[in-house]
Amino acid sequence: LIGDSGYTNWDTGQGLVSNGPGQPWLGLKLSTGKWHDYHGNNEFLDGVCSDTESACDCDGNVLDECGVCGGSGPAENFTCDGIFKPVTKSALQSATTLWHTDKATALSTYGEINTWHTSLITNMSHLLQHGQFNEDISDWDVSNVTDMSWMFYGAASFNQDLSSWDVSNVTNMFSMFRSCQSFNGDISTWDVSSVTDISWMFHSAFNFNQDLSSWDVSSVTTTTHMFDNAPSFNGDISSWDVSSLTDVRAMFYGANNFNGDISSWDVSNVTNMNGMFTSASSFNGDISSWDVSSVT
Repeated sequence: LIGDSGYTNWDTGQGLVSNGPGQPWLGLKLSTGKWHDYHGNNEFLDGVCSDTESACDCDGNVLDECGVCGGSGPAENFTCDGIFKPVTKSALQSATTLWHTDKATALSTYGEINTWHTSLITNMSHLLQHGQFNEDISDWDVSNVTDMSWMFYGAASFNQDLSSWDVSNVTNMFSMFRSCQSFNGDISTWDVSSVTDISWMFHSAFNFNQDLSSWDVSSVTTTTHMFDNAPSFNGDISSWDVSSLTDVRAMFYGANNFNGDISSWDVSNVTNMNGMFTSASSFNGDISSWDVSSVT
């Protein structure tokens, strides 16, 4: 070891010292008064750096967050493994736009879209409103997102599995699937308890007819145009807690197939019901017991 080290003037009066079970290191004192410690493939100079620290040596070079001695860390918006991890919405928006316009270049630049680490993003509004977008993004971490308004607006071909998404922090789903003509994904288990606005959410989502019966909409204040021109929808939403609603204008406008039992809804705080059932040609529910005293 000494002969291969390239160092001269060793004080060989010092011997092996053990740093712990299975972690021997050779502490040989240089004539300069410093120690040069060998531990695995890393070198540490005692007196300045501790072998328990992340420092590689005592020349100012330290292990970066990727474990590279003297390295500068990962590239901006990427992990140490080269996975795309956007720090800002604009970085993610640039990537999704490129994916839409030049998928081959996007693949070589950012990798497969479903591998992107999106955990730092809080705003995904307007993100994927591309007409032909229909990619698998089921593995995206959306747990910190608060705004999904207009997210898939006009993505007429989109019909991917989003069932595992954690949307518990989202407060705004305005127009989220608006004009997503093909979408009929199972989102029955979504935690929407933080959402306040689901207006226009399924407007012109022609194919959508999923079970939303377990949704907690108790925080929602507006459902205007929610199922407007959603001719397939006839889900059971009888148990929804709508006591916070103030505006249900045109909620079922043109929802030709809807005829659900919503007789027990508490609409006592609603002020606007204009056009709520306009052109909902199948609806014939008994809503005679509704308290509409706040409607103006």
